[in-house]
Amino acid sequence: MFNEIMPKLTANDGSFLAAEIGGIVAQLNRKNDGVRQQASGVLSVLAQFRPDSSSTLAPAFSALMVHVRDTAPRIRTNSLNALCALRPEIPEEQMQFLIKLASDSDESLASRALFGVARMASFRIAASEAMNKSLLQTDPYDRRMAAVRAIAAARVTSPALVRSLGSLLDDKDATLVHTILEAMEELGGSAIAANIDQLNHVINASSDSESVALARRLVTTQIGGR
Repeated sequence: MFNEIMPKLTANDGSFLAAEIGGIVAQLNRKNDGVRQQASGVLSVLAQFRPDSSSTLAPAFSALMVHVRDTAPRIRTNSLNALCALRPEIPEEQMQFLIKLASDSDESLASRALFGVARMASFRIAASEAMNKSLLQTDPYDRRMAAVRAIAAARVTSPALVRSLGSLLDDKDATLVHTILEAMEELGGSAIAANIDQLNHVINASSDSESVALARRLVTTQIGGR
């Protein structure tokens, strides 16, 4: 599979994958954990590396959504990662599935789903609103942290979400504030420029020396880049 078939599945045109996808899905639905894990791994790799995976993997979407709650942890992860990585964009039905999953009580599933939602947040209102909701989520605590990290990892450019990050810089939780500052640094100039006032507030009001230093660096970088 990985030495002979996988290179062909990732490099060849869609017709080759179309002939194989039914068999891969059949393996994903087998009872054997090892077989299912291999199939889920193949689909996860294809989702990430095929530029047309949002169309060529369509026959596998239903199975992937089912196996997001598989009994085997690695299969759950592979299935969810595949849905989050679809290219060039995540189809609407799968996007809505991920948005719903981002509010799931299972923190691991919700955190991973947030990355897929964040990928679409610059282009789709529903995804942007879902990310904003997660940023404001105070219980469970990790949900906000996961949302901030997903926004940075997905290079979100939505002005509304970038401003929402800034609005949380006055939070009393130093860890959250520092994570937001790191996210702004990763997002770059536009995120920094949109939140200069909030960054200056951190510099002048925060008691956390690390956050103050990072905020000052961001402001200095922005001023120097003008």
